[in-house]
Amino acid sequence: MQLSVTIHSAAGFQKHTGLVDKTDIYVELQCGAQSWRTSVAKDAGSHGSFEETWTFEADPGLSEILIKACDAKHLQSDELLAQGKIHFDQRPGFFYTGEVALQDDKHGREPCIRMTIQCS
Repeated sequence: MQLSVTIHSAAGFQKHTGLVDKTDIYVELQCGAQSWRTSVAKDAGSHGSFEETWTFEADPGLSEILIKACDAKHLQSDELLAQGKIHFDQRPGFFYTGEVALQDDKHGREPCIRMTIQCS
């Protein structure tokens, strides 16, 4: 089954903005053995806009997408800002659009990703 996932935006990262630089946010998705990531929203601060779509053939029976929001670093490893997952019905015609809350263990906040999932 073909699955299309659009990442519209990421928001709620106020505690991650530094004094010298702003957060360079990107979103990474994983569904089974397949993974994808958005481009980096440079100097996004607490909110990044993407409007990027990932379309792929999903393995039968998979119904969960792991979502990670990260801060791209230049001279060190990227930082995981928050993560979460969304469950969906893998059936023709399934459609979801809305916000998915992510867990930020470091700061105790719940940033979110605005996304759309569509099965065909």
